[in-house]
Amino acid sequence: MIRILNKFKNRKIASRLACLIIILILAATNIVLTPFNLSFDLTPERRYTLSDQTIEIIQSLDQEVTIYALFSENMFHSSHYDTINELLARYNRIAPKISLEYRDPAIFPQIIERFRSDSRLPEGGGIVVESGGRFHVISPAELIVVDHMFDGETFIPFISEITVEPQITNAILFVTGDNAPVIYHIVGHNETPVPTSLTERIEASNYEFRQLDLLMIGEIPSDTDLLFITTPGRDFAPLEKELIIEYIKNGGRIFAAVQGAFAKWQIFDEIFEAMGISFDNSLIVEQGANNHYPGMSPVTIIPGHPEFSTNEIVQHMISRNALTVMPNSTGITALETDDYIWIEPLLITSDDAYGITDLNAQIIDFVDGYLEGPFNVAVAITNFDTGFRAIVIGTDTILDEVLNAAIVGGNYEFILSAINWTQDRENNLFILPRNAPDIYVFMNQTTQAVLVFVCLLIIPAVIFGTAASFVIRRRKISELQDD
Repeated sequence: MIRILNKFKNRKIASRLACLIIILILAATNIVLTPFNLSFDLTPERRYTLSDQTIEIIQSLDQEVTIYALFSENMFHSSHYDTINELLARYNRIAPKISLEYRDPAIFPQIIERFRSDSRLPEGGGIVVESGGRFHVISPAELIVVDHMFDGETFIPFISEITVEPQITNAILFVTGDNAPVIYHIVGHNETPVPTSLTERIEASNYEFRQLDLLMIGEIPSDTDLLFITTPGRDFAPLEKELIIEYIKNGGRIFAAVQGAFAKWQIFDEIFEAMGISFDNSLIVEQGANNHYPGMSPVTIIPGHPEFSTNEIVQHMISRNALTVMPNSTGITALETDDYIWIEPLLITSDDAYGITDLNAQIIDFVDGYLEGPFNVAVAITNFDTGFRAIVIGTDTILDEVLNAAIVGGNYEFILSAINWTQDRENNLFILPRNAPDIYVFMNQTTQAVLVFVCLLIIPAVIFGTAASFVIRRRKISELQDD
């Protein structure tokens, strides 16, 4: 026994035994934990972790859902597929009712025909979510948000956000729930267009977004859940006014973002008077440095929220610390009416704001006769007699995608929260996109050559030299011990 113990005093045998024990522990740990499929997200922004809203939704599913990833499981032609694959795996891992299948269209071309629809065609690199015969196609372009900047050498645009989770979670809600509410954007008057990036966000929130020419159709479709109105380039026709006012009286829902100061059309204004409001014929200017966007004109206002407001839109924006920026806004005034209408301010200016009534003025300094603030620049309207609901915003610049990107999505978040409010939908399902993981570094050819030389020659040489010196030193120590 003593001889055996003495053998363990030999450093060579002890080190080998220690290595063996460590290998056995690692192997046993791997065998025990593999069935649990554990993983940990150590990124500071929790890039690979699903939100609490998503987890609650997918764990409460009572029907089978299949997610088809239309690319190979090991498809990493873009580094963003690393994030996409990991998030897909987590849907499959967390929810027992969700299965994940990879289908490369080059190998399974029938997948394209299976999920072909009138409006969408599945593409390689995209995703299809299916359940109970219903499906939703997500294109590759909808999984990412392309920045306005691009690589000056390759001319490849940068990717600023990855929108996999909001797209897939809302697709799951669509295929497992009732039909998506239908939003009609009224057109035919040279309206301010709705940017594609906004319509995609609206559709990703489980809505259908369509266009409606009232003069062509002659009626408001029966499946209309919301009328979407933007600034017209010419006045509405009397028939259109009659149809919309009848829709209002029957408890319809409206979202309007209108340049009230610059679009003064008689019939168009009468539609808003039927809602109980009118637009001030003025352009709002904010005097305080904190009340307009830094470095821009004082007409690029940053409205605040009314104190003690309990409206869920306001509370949602406050909880998100979301900012709205609204250039060229005009005030909204409540009219006296016999109807039981409640008009609640959502976005307001400071007390120091004023409204320029002379829209042809060459300067924006305050002069006598201008309107004095504060102003309501966004209001919620509720008619308790009919059930009518509307959100009206005193500018259409809130739709601008470049401005929205500059404030990290705050304008679109307000719009989506407002649309949800008109549909009596909770605003807690607003899943923010992931920031793209890539960090872009610009290098000239000399820097690239030095970096390649260091990585391929210097660093390996240092590692090899260190290892060699360690081995030689251990051998010398072992020889001395044997002597």
